[in-house]
Formats: sequence, structure tokens, C-alpha cells
Amino acid sequence: MPFSHASTGEGDTRHAKQLHLEKVNAFFKSVGVQNIKDKYNLDGSNPGGTYHNVAGVSMAATAAVVDTDLAYRQSFWKETANMPFEYHIENNERIPIYYNESLRSLSLLLIGGHMTKPALWPSREAGRTALLRRLRRSPPDLPGERSSR
Repeated sequence: MPFSHASTGEGDTRHAKQLHLEKVNAFFKSVGVQNIKDKYNLDGSNPGGTYHNVAGVSMAATAAVVDTDLAYRQSFWKETANMPFEYHIENNERIPIYYNESLRSLSLLLIGGHMTKPALWPSREAGRTALLRRLRRSPPDLPGERSSR
């Protein structure tokens, strides 16, 4: 949910999402970046048997985008970027944990400022206009493909 709230929102819902992200950040500040786990109950308690891994940390990091504490935001960036690559062993081969590493990638794009933030568009219409502009600049079709334009 922090990823969704940090990357979207407009109009009446924007303020509500900001308030929710402030609560999420207050919770994770009390936990500490180094102690974040990948599962919590709605009351904030830890159900046990969970891990400090990139899936949990990276999604918590997206909430930090809106926090005013620079050191807090930087601690999330460092923890997300520097966590070991996650994999499992199958037939004596290292197989990447696609889900966790995908969340890391999305998180780093958002918190690094390299993902379009629809929440910053002043209106839904401005968002549509920006998207249409981007689509018009799309690369030409590959050889052998039929144009859909």
C-alpha cells in the first residue's frame, strides 16, 4: 500500500493518502530500518516467522518518499540498495527470487526519482495529456511488425 499511495493520488484522496503515509512512516521509524520484517498484523504486531528481506524493506521505503527527514529517507535508500541479492537453490543453481527483486527495482525507481509520479500531476487531464505526448513519441515499429497506429 505505501507504494500505491506514494506513486498515485490526486484531488480529494491526496490528503488522505499523505496522512496514511505519515502513519506508516511513524510506525517504521519506531521499528527502525534495520529491523523491518516482511509481514505485520494490522495492529503493527509481528506474527513471527518473518524475515528482514528486500520485499519488506523496499515497500516500506516507498512511504519514506514523502517524509521530511532526509536521514530517514537516505537510510531506506541505503538499506534497499545494499541488501544482498535474493535467490533460492534449485538443482544446485541459484535462482533469483523474482518477486522480491522486482519490488526492489520498482522501489529504487520511485525513491530515486526515476519514475513518473502521477500524484504530482495537477489534474487527471494533465496526466492524460502527458501520457498521450509520451505515446506519440514511441519508437517506430520493429521490422516485420504491423503498425497499430
